[in-house]
Amino acid sequence: MLALAKILLHLPALNQYGIFVDEYYYIACSERLAWGYVDHPPLAVFVLSAIRALFGESIFALRIPVMLIGAGTVFLSGMMAREIGGGRFAQATAALAIIAAPIYPGVDKFFTTNSFEIFYWTLAIYLLLRILNRENAPGVMWFALGCVLGAGLLNKHSMLFLGFGVGVALLATGERRRLLGRGPYIAGAVAFAIFAPHILWQFANDWPTLEFMDNARRHKNYFALGEFVSAQILQQHPLLLPLWFGGLLYFAFARAALRFRMIAWIYISLFALFVAMQGKTYYLSPIYPVLYAGGAVWLERGLEFAAAKSRPNQTANTVLRSLQTGVLILIALGGAALAPLSLPLLSPENYLAYERFLGLKAPKLEKQALSKMPQHFASMFGFPDQSGAAIEVFQSLSPEEREHAVVLGRSYGFAGSVEYSARRQGLEIPVVSGHNNFYLWSLAKLRSFSEGPVFGKSGMIIVALGFDEERLQKYFADVRPAGTVRCEYCLSNATEITIYVCRGPRLSPVEILDDLRNFI
Repeated sequence: MLALAKILLHLPALNQYGIFVDEYYYIACSERLAWGYVDHPPLAVFVLSAIRALFGESIFALRIPVMLIGAGTVFLSGMMAREIGGGRFAQATAALAIIAAPIYPGVDKFFTTNSFEIFYWTLAIYLLLRILNRENAPGVMWFALGCVLGAGLLNKHSMLFLGFGVGVALLATGERRRLLGRGPYIAGAVAFAIFAPHILWQFANDWPTLEFMDNARRHKNYFALGEFVSAQILQQHPLLLPLWFGGLLYFAFARAALRFRMIAWIYISLFALFVAMQGKTYYLSPIYPVLYAGGAVWLERGLEFAAAKSRPNQTANTVLRSLQTGVLILIALGGAALAPLSLPLLSPENYLAYERFLGLKAPKLEKQALSKMPQHFASMFGFPDQSGAAIEVFQSLSPEEREHAVVLGRSYGFAGSVEYSARRQGLEIPVVSGHNNFYLWSLAKLRSFSEGPVFGKSGMIIVALGFDEERLQKYFADVRPAGTVRCEYCLSNATEITIYVCRGPRLSPVEILDDLRNFI
């Protein structure tokens, strides 16, 4: 029932804003299926390709997978509480916490690998709990864990972090005895076999993800220790702090949770790792569902004890039900109060007013200047108008010019949105960019164009979207503005975008693209 409520929660928010910047990129990836991409493995893109083939690429169709995956995480959270020994109240509390904590509906509001990541982590930890509950877990359980770990790796490289946490936890607890059996090695071998095609893709493409990760760490990601800690409280909801922190303490110290002591070590090791890596604030979010499950079991037993002590036996059950109902209502109301911070339920004007009323600001994720709207909302504004203007400028070129012209997007958002909009209009417009996997696609495209009879150095025309004039003059002798698009609620670097028509290239197409290469 709560899993269904999770899906229903997202329906009013589907069409409030627009397509998220990363969704344009994932759509572009799903047009070019491969075993890997500069910034992510392929599994989520495979899913998106199937969804587009079946249902098209409307906003609703794009977000079907993440709504279902999010509901799956809610269900698994309740199942983890059950595996730990919780009754119906503990299961409901753990599941409801995933709906109320702002980070999870926030992640599941648009198509992203992060939604799949949280689901695969939760499923893997659920299977780990089942293994820990059995002294001699059968090989099929380890095989299933390996399949989930492999699928998680094929979705996002961050599954390696969970593997790191599990490794530390095994060595730090009595569960290290399991390393003497075949189970962990079965799981590892299966996961590696599933992940192997992506490793081969990385090798064939000179390991671009390593460059991407290094650039993101040095130039993009924002980190401040105090804000990282406070973000764990805000993103998980201040009201829920006692629940997940209680779960951490339960796994760390409770005698009843001795067999699950690994969970505490996994959280502690991952927290230390992400601080050392200066990771983004949401990197820890996949581990919290199991802490909610542990906290819910601890709370259930605490309420049962309190009810039994405070009232005669004949009224203890009535008191217990009242306490449990009160807790669930409190979590639901708390979640509803912060839901507009993570879901586009309000107009931008009303959102900003509500944010001021609450006195809460979304954590800063990247080093760029803040915009009016938080990044996870601002990235849903502007692209239709910006890509539409670029297409209009491209179409205004003469037929002869269009034969050797391309649209150049500063980022994969600009490039992907132009592709998306052009396709929706039935237009074939060549789009290139130096950003992430667009660089690899564009490199092949420009090489083929360069070999053609009309796309020589003297004939190339670029319709540039998202660049400043000074940088374009580095590459072209003739740079002329052709229109400006303003956007009040966009990201700070996209509130005013000028489209330029560039002629007279100073470099070859491939040389320009190489200089624009940006894996970040």
